[in-house]
Amino acid sequence: PNIYLAQALDRIADQSRRVRVLSGNVIRRLEETCAEHISIIDPLLEGDLRAAAEAIVVHLENSRKTAFSLLLDLDTPPVIPIHALQAGL
Repeated sequence: PNIYLAQALDRIADQSRRVRVLSGNVIRRLEETCAEHISIIDPLLEGDLRAAAEAIVVHLENSRKTAFSLLLDLDTPPVIPIHALQAGL
């Protein structure tokens, strides 16, 4: 396993989780995210690297847009679930 890639992915997952939890919007994009992950995995399993790469770009762009819209939504105060406070997020 590539330890550097694993560490980078861990940091990305941590930041993504913080944005969702601190924005009070943990579930909003869950179904979309799962579908995007499947749209990445399916072409990989078929050996279609170009389609997988295109799906990754779409997923990252959607994630970026969602993160910024959640963080910039000043009209809705964040709701921090108690488990997030307990977990130190």
